[in-house]
Amino acid sequence: MIGHPFDGLPSRTEVVVIGGGIVGAIAALEFAERGIPVVLFEKGRFGGEQSGLNLGWCRQLGRDIRELPMSIKALSLWAGMNARVQGETGFRRAGIVEVASSPNQLDQFHARIKSLGDMADPMGLRCLDGAALSTLLPGASTVQAGGLYCQTDGRAEPTLATGAILQGAKRAGAILIDQCAVRGFETFNGKIGGVTTEQGLIGCSSVVLAGGLWSRHLLRSIGIPFPQLIVSETLLRTTPVETGHVPAMTTGRVAHRPRLDGGYVIAHETNTVADIIPASFRYFPEFFPTLLKERSRLRFRLGKAFWREAMLPRLWAGSERSPFERFRALKAEVSSKHVVSVLISTEN
Repeated sequence: MIGHPFDGLPSRTEVVVIGGGIVGAIAALEFAERGIPVVLFEKGRFGGEQSGLNLGWCRQLGRDIRELPMSIKALSLWAGMNARVQGETGFRRAGIVEVASSPNQLDQFHARIKSLGDMADPMGLRCLDGAALSTLLPGASTVQAGGLYCQTDGRAEPTLATGAILQGAKRAGAILIDQCAVRGFETFNGKIGGVTTEQGLIGCSSVVLAGGLWSRHLLRSIGIPFPQLIVSETLLRTTPVETGHVPAMTTGRVAHRPRLDGGYVIAHETNTVADIIPASFRYFPEFFPTLLKERSRLRFRLGKAFWREAMLPRLWAGSERSPFERFRALKAEVSSKHVVSVLISTEN
């Protein structure tokens, strides 16, 4: 059992972490290992939303150059995570490869490596010709022009990683409380003094907000704008197959990750669903440049998500039931069209 059996909140801690996904888990682990008292609150089940339902890549490949220093540091931490938390996160450093469909794209990969300068070599980033790519991906149905391979990239198991890290945080002294939503913040002289939860008030000096897609709602309730919108993808799982030791891969249309059990998780990269919600209009100016860049990958949907968000209250008292108790977890809708398009793409 990861969570802390509820027998009354501690009256005070140094840090409160809001959100029991992968980011909240890592934050709690870091604080606890440094001897800083920390309590983590999760409104629902630990790792029950995006952190438990994703492709599972741990990557430097394809990152914006401004992200790379953080990504490089993250990969170094992942490499020692199993030993650090004394558990199985599923992390394996097996590389990720992006397939080039044309010689022109392969030229772009060479230019990418050149633009990274001294960073490329430590990452194990290199271009492969068609023959080398075929060796790396045995059994491929078509011959490709080549690929961009990042040898030091890896993958983890989303269904394992958050729980293993939380167990490590708990052993280090963190208090983990699930099924308990944070409703708001208490401030004294303009500084954080505590948080109000559905089980009562706990004093603290600092708060780490790692609430994922719910962070915008909590911050908006105290007048802090946080531009954030929702996108989702439908992933497929296969049964175990005999493919040997292969890296994760993307073709620009389809991406996959080998799982520990020998199966694969597969995603279609050009069918990302962007739900239209009231915030879509509020934050349109901020997201318009991204929309132009990613428009070929997005499929817009107007439906349940719009009305669900429109009905959420903007403000509530600490004594009132919050939206986070009404929706312990956001249930993503599976797209049957997405499933069909993945199957067609993999066949082609």
